[in-house]
Amino acid sequence: ASKDSSFEGYDKADSKKLCQRLSKLGPQELRHMHKYSQIYEPHSQSWAELWAKADIFIEGDRLAQKMARLNTYHLLIAASPHRKRMDAGLSIKGIAGEGCGHVMWDEIFQFPFYLTKFPTVCKAHLMYRAARLPIAKQNAEKQGHKG
Repeated sequence: ASKDSSFEGYDKADSKKLCQRLSKLGPQELRHMHKYSQIYEPHSQSWAELWAKADIFIEGDRLAQKMARLNTYHLLIAASPHRKRMDAGLSIKGIAGEGCGHVMWDEIFQFPFYLTKFPTVCKAHLMYRAARLPIAKQNAEKQGHKG
């Protein structure tokens, strides 16, 4: 019997529960999934929910609209509200582009988007920074700065 039988009975209303369940599966278990729709549909639904909340509409300028959506996508992959309980910083380019994975203080420029669309992401990130403050002060002191 396939392990995907444990996902039967989920519908679109349960997509959040299904995503949570899928996120707990390891690579071996995911290899046994036989129905692509069992992974794709909740994933697609999650993205639709993110875009419904995050999309920015610009009338009369298609290029500006495309650029706004491109940058919105980069912000969504840099710090998804799905990871608000993770101890992780905001990377400057998310998982796309040169410098991916770097965490710097540039996130202050990302905050207006997150504050208006996903305030819990800002809170989680401020907690991430606050947790690192004691070590940052020690490092500054070692380099001869007040910290």
